[in-house]
Amino acid sequence: MPDQRSRTIWLILESATLSQPILQESIMIPIPHLILLGLCALLLAACATQPPVTSVWTTSRQIGHPYQRLVVLGVSISPKVRRAYEDNFIKQLVSQGLNAQAGHDLIPDRNLGRINRVMNALGRAKADAVIIVHLVADKARGSKPSARIAAVPDHYHTLIGYFSAVYTQIRAPDYYNNPQGLRLEVNLYDLKQERLVWSGLSRLLDPNSERTTISQVIGEIIAQMGRDGVLPQPAVSTAVSSRQFDQ
Repeated sequence: MPDQRSRTIWLILESATLSQPILQESIMIPIPHLILLGLCALLLAACATQPPVTSVWTTSRQIGHPYQRLVVLGVSISPKVRRAYEDNFIKQLVSQGLNAQAGHDLIPDRNLGRINRVMNALGRAKADAVIIVHLVADKARGSKPSARIAAVPDHYHTLIGYFSAVYTQIRAPDYYNNPQGLRLEVNLYDLKQERLVWSGLSRLLDPNSERTTISQVIGEIIAQMGRDGVLPQPAVSTAVSSRQFDQ
């Protein structure tokens, strides 16, 4: 059974999906639960003073063309939170005309820790790439990631190495204890080569703002991936193009 932390994270993600006020549920919640709510509310909103996406790394190898067929795989101790990650991504990718599948339609929650079954399911999906998303904790107070980075940890470079490490990390009971901040980490892997192509972190998620929902944070990440050439750039509408031409 998911612990109180998992249930609270889902409560916040559900509120984000519905665009409801962040602290609406806090009125009748005891003080210890409010502390958890304050931690998990970091999922909802982002601080406007930071770049939308930080710590961006892209492969030096020639990609060839943007990926069109994708699987989105969320990693969380809560099945509901996993679905919130995946469904928010899928909604936006499909709206841009991409062929995208949610990981929960391919891989049951009970199989997430079985890497052979994960890889077999990804192979059957006939996708070109997989997007892996999870929540990471900032341990250092006031840390400011660079907009771009030249290197990532060695285990990031391979799909199996990265996914196995992340799954183990998020299941540790102290992983989200006393974080100085929370961010979404998103990695895109080429499924044919099983190698990292793109990596990035969302802006620091701010519990004191209600202006930016988790859906908007994911939209910023997708937009950055488009600018970096790993996803197609959204097409400019004919109406906008015509207005620009007339001017």
